[in-house]
Amino acid sequence: MAMLQNQEPAKKRSKLVLPEPQISDQELQQVVKLGRASEAAREVATEGGHQPSDTLLADYSLTPAGGTRTPRTPALTTDRILQEAQNMMALTHVDTPLKGGLNTPLHSSDFSGMTPQREIVTTPNTVLATPFRSQRSDALHTPAGGGFHTPNLDGSRGAVAPTPIRDKLSINPEEGLDVGDTPQAMHNYQRQLKEQLRSGLSSLPAPRNDYEIVVPDSEIEMEAPVEAANSVEDQADVDTRYLAELKAKRELEMQSRSQPVQRDLPRPVEVNTAVLRPPHTDPPLTELQKAEEFIKREMITMLHYDAVYSPPVIPVETKKRGQVTSQAQHLVYLEQHPYETYSQDQLAQAHAILQQEMEVVKQGMGHGDLSLESYTQVWEECLAQVHINNI
Repeated sequence: MAMLQNQEPAKKRSKLVLPEPQISDQELQQVVKLGRASEAAREVATEGGHQPSDTLLADYSLTPAGGTRTPRTPALTTDRILQEAQNMMALTHVDTPLKGGLNTPLHSSDFSGMTPQREIVTTPNTVLATPFRSQRSDALHTPAGGGFHTPNLDGSRGAVAPTPIRDKLSINPEEGLDVGDTPQAMHNYQRQLKEQLRSGLSSLPAPRNDYEIVVPDSEIEMEAPVEAANSVEDQADVDTRYLAELKAKRELEMQSRSQPVQRDLPRPVEVNTAVLRPPHTDPPLTELQKAEEFIKREMITMLHYDAVYSPPVIPVETKKRGQVTSQAQHLVYLEQHPYETYSQDQLAQAHAILQQEMEVVKQGMGHGDLSLESYTQVWEECLAQVHINNI
């Protein structure tokens, strides 16, 4: 059908005939595992900073120079079939012999058989050219000879010899050594290994127990979080801290204010200064009256101060009548009579003296706590003196 349709017949490709690999997958996996384990152990020793441990680990990153033979450059090989083809082309395109001259140059041919003799091209072996392990003797080296050679096959098993494993410390079993099959030879070999191990351990440096204990100066400093110098605090945290500080400051100021302000009690809208007596009267004031006038003057100063910094709620009708003292008048009075602030200790001491005086008055007048009616009557009399009528 292909020939009728003027198509070339389909040809099936033959399978490639390749030689068996010299290194098996199991050997490659073993080499990779050993390399990873060696690198992990070296990283642990490097992080700890232990120099003796570092000397026990071999560095396989670079293969050191050993006593191996330098491989020779492989000999040049010739293709006999190509030479014969070139000879045939030269004889076909030759000129007439009537011209004379030299004959056509041809490659030398081998007429030992019907077909040209083929020279076997050997594959270079780069595995055995590298010293993989430090042997105890120079028995295992790259095979000497002309150029690179493929490893010889074992006549008994007919398999390729396994790839030597990197082992500079010689801790893996020696599979390639000819120890011997007799028990005496094996015993001698084990004794040599023990002696070599003992001599190697004796050359190690002596252990050192130098250590230093550092006690922190303050545990609080260690527990305190270390903030970065370039860190920016969140604005929400800044606002919260500012409001907390402002609230604490107001509470501290409120403790030094008067009781009506602290307890939010009703206060007079207009300060009545008529409760004060004239300073010069005839007859003069007694000591008790002077003390009473001093208390009244202090009360009026506190009313002016509270009206400025904590103004009370003023009814609308009072505002319409214009009977409210302006803030400027309060400030003028405070300039003439400054408001003095006292500490909490001084206020507590004054409160204790007042309680003692109240107990003395109760005992002197022979009465206990006032009843609600008596307290209301005294309160109204005092309020009538402070408040201005119709306010």
